[in-house]
Amino acid sequence: PAWRPPFCPNPNCKHHSGLHAYWRYKRIGYYTRRCQPNRIRRFLCLACRRSFSCQTFSPDYWCKRPDILPQLVTKTCGGMANRQIARDLQVAPATIDRQLQRLGRHCLLFHAQQVDNMSPPRDITIDGFESFELSQYHPFHFHLAVDNDSGLFLAFTDSPLRRKGR
Repeated sequence: PAWRPPFCPNPNCKHHSGLHAYWRYKRIGYYTRRCQPNRIRRFLCLACRRSFSCQTFSPDYWCKRPDILPQLVTKTCGGMANRQIARDLQVAPATIDRQLQRLGRHCLLFHAQQVDNMSPPRDITIDGFESFELSQYHPFHFHLAVDNDSGLFLAFTDSPLRRKGR
């Protein structure tokens, strides 16, 4: 089956929220770009007449260097520092910061979709731990709720603690 746009990307369109069951659009060709995939399919929303592409819904939308995103995820999960990643990938450190923010937003959206689509959890584990934010003078307690069957985080909060010691 061919890829279908999930909703109209125009925030002023009535089909932007995805709540309407019947949304009409049509394919209007392709455009080419330098990086892979070279041909990107274009669409037209028949309600608001706004055109868009399948790239609009991609994590690398408007990226000049979409080739660094998979390497960025691997290196970040491996514990490399942002400046070190920037040096290794030969990009500016601000690029790494920006792309990590972008990937974080996409991860939050993916997590929200997973929580919305899962059945109600039967067995939940609630736990917490203490750590620091910024420095040891700012202790925090982190609270977690995890579904035992899937291992999916259901909720997360943090609470500032009073400083301990002298």
